[in-house]
Amino acid sequence: MTVSKSLDPKYLVNIEIGMDVMILEDNQKENKLIPCKVKKKISTDSIVELGVKVECEDGKIGRVKFIGEEAEYREPDELLTLLEKRLRILIEEVLSKTSENWWQDRISKTIQENVELKNEKYEKLRNLLDVDEFSSLEQTDFVHLQWIITGKKNYQFFKDIFGEDKSAIAVKLFELSHFRNIDAHSKELKNLEKQKIRIYFHDIDYQIRRYYKKSSNL
Repeated sequence: MTVSKSLDPKYLVNIEIGMDVMILEDNQKENKLIPCKVKKKISTDSIVELGVKVECEDGKIGRVKFIGEEAEYREPDELLTLLEKRLRILIEEVLSKTSENWWQDRISKTIQENVELKNEKYEKLRNLLDVDEFSSLEQTDFVHLQWIITGKKNYQFFKDIFGEDKSAIAVKLFELSHFRNIDAHSKELKNLEKQKIRIYFHDIDYQIRRYYKKSSNL
């Protein structure tokens, strides 16, 4: 992993091409940092507290606020939530290409039934609080995402992303689902668990980003 550094506004930090950084994207309404691999330095003037302006490999433009990867910048609980969202997006994108009714055709009855029970409970709450409706996939737990990806009838569609041998991704997702459960019950994660979350997030997120990059070049 890239060694992280805090940007000191009193000094001009040497931002290099290919460096992993977190940027505040130009014209972004939400004041949140996003990951970026530097493709080009647009401005070497950090304008003191604003940071050096760069273009990322994915075309985004913004000012560097943190040098280091997303796994180093965010807290472990944030990484778990973020990875959960990215896995859901990936699952829908991959499986929707295999079947128009992919939820019925590719998702096990056990998961479907579990989600239906959640939907029934959530429907009552939704009517009371007038909140947005969730999709079925959004109602899945982390362990469900593991089952969907590594299941016998589905892994053939994910092996180009995570490798021929599914045991590596299966073990990582299994452990992450355990850590997610600990966090969901407001229990304190141990330092070794936090370290594993950062490492696993880095590995899985890299595989996902590599897939999207490859797909965009086809």
